[in-house]
Amino acid sequence: MVNAGSRIAFCAFALLAPVCSGAAGSVTGIPVKHRFAGAPLALHSPVVREGKTIAVTRLEYLVSGLRVEAADGAWHRATETVALLNPAEDRVTLPTAGLPPRPWRRIAFDIGVQPGPNHGDTAQWPPDHPLHPLSSNLHWDWRQGYVFIAIEGTIRDAATPRAPFLYHVGGGDLLREVSMEIPPPLADQPLAIAFDLDRIWSGAAAIDPLEDGGFTHSREGDPLARRLADNLAGCFSVVANAQ
Repeated sequence: MVNAGSRIAFCAFALLAPVCSGAAGSVTGIPVKHRFAGAPLALHSPVVREGKTIAVTRLEYLVSGLRVEAADGAWHRATETVALLNPAEDRVTLPTAGLPPRPWRRIAFDIGVQPGPNHGDTAQWPPDHPLHPLSSNLHWDWRQGYVFIAIEGTIRDAATPRAPFLYHVGGGDLLREVSMEIPPPLADQPLAIAFDLDRIWSGAAAIDPLEDGGFTHSREGDPLARRLADNLAGCFSVVANAQ
C-alpha cells in the first residue's frame, strides 16, 4: 500500500506552469494529453480494447529531468526537476521554465526519480512539492522510495468476470527514459505530448492484462513490473496541440 494520508489540493508544478506552447519562442509548459484506445482518457469509463472491457480508475506518475535538444545539438534541462501528473486532478502540464526558445529537435524525460531523491528523506521537501507525501500518494510507507507510476482499474472479457488490476511500478532499476524526436512539421507549431496508456500492454514486452497477472508492487525481480516499465517509452509521442 502507498501512503494514503491527506493530500494538498494543488501542486506548484502544475499550477505555476500555464499551458503555453506557441510558435518559436520561449514556452512555460507542455500539455500532456492522456489517451486510451485512441480517445481521450476518461477515468472510470469502460472502454473495449481487443475484446476486453477496461476501466482505468487511477493514473498518477512522476516525471523528472525534462530536457530538450536545441537546433544546435546542445541539450538543456528545465529548471523544475520533478513534476507530478495526475489527470484526475487536472495535473497535466510539464513545466518548461529554463528551457531555450524553440525550435527543438528532441524532448526527453524520465518516468520516476533518480536514486538520490528516491531514497532520500521525504521531510526535506516542502508540503506542496511532488515528492512530499502530502502532495502525492506515490511514496511507499512500507519500503523506501516512490512509486514511479500507478495505474489501476478493472478488466473483463466474455470468459472472465470483472477483475481489478493494480500496477505500482517503482524502484531504482525501473527508472525509464522517454526520448522523442519532434516531427519537422511541428518545429514552429504548438505541440503537446500524448500518453497512450493502453500501449502499456503492447510493445517489445507485450503483456496480456488477463493472462500475465494484474498486480505488482515492484518487488525485487518482479518480471511484470519490469515489462510494464519497458513498455513506457512506447506510450509517449509528440503531437500537435490543437487550440
